Amino acid sequence: MRPQDAIAYYAAAASRVLAERFAATRCLNGTRICLDVMERLHLQCRPCSVVAFARNAYYECVVERLGRLPTATEMLDVIEAGGWAVVTDIRPMPSDASDNVWPGHLVAIVEGVLVDSAALQFHRPAKGIFVPDIITFEGADRQFRRGRRELTRASVAGTVLSYTARPTDNTYKTGAGYQRSPHNREAVEDILQLMHAAHRQVEAQWVVSPVAKQVAQ
Repeated sequence: MRPQDAIAYYAAAASRVLAERFAATRCLNGTRICLDVMERLHLQCRPCSVVAFARNAYYECVVERLGRLPTATEMLDVIEAGGWAVVTDIRPMPSDASDNVWPGHLVAIVEGVLVDSAALQFHRPAKGIFVPDIITFEGADRQFRRGRRELTRASVAGTVLSYTARPTDNTYKTGAGYQRSPHNREAVEDILQLMHAAHRQVEAQWVVSPVAKQVAQ
């Protein structure tokens, strides 16, 4: 299975499985599961702590016009005019490993592609921020992993997401959700089963298609 196919199959399968088993704030579980799935497929993958920043179209227009982020005072006018943004909380105070509460956001990097299995937590349709359950970004290279380059991508209806790596942060390793728990292992097996089924279906189409053409002729 090619890496790009595996990532696409994973996104489709995991969107279904993770939604059934975990809350939207599932980045520890989601990343652990993604890593275990990709390791089973013999693909290069690693966890990456990031700061994630999602904003709606109006907020992005303000940033482009100012050439910087709005100040706290300016934000009042931006919000009043319809701007909105969501950013990862990296304050140490909320952290509680035993309760799976962790101040940050965790993603997987699979063959140079950032895979956010918990992107849904940034979804704020009432505020004009539209984000799918799982999102992937190409270009997660060494420069990105070292925190020297930001990854930015437009989503739906003008929503923009940005990720910046936190290369020195490994505090996620103690989080309950990041462990290879029975709950996580069950999700891995279910996702792999769906991925292989999707792959077999695609392969079958490639086999049947030439035969169908011969019959039609």
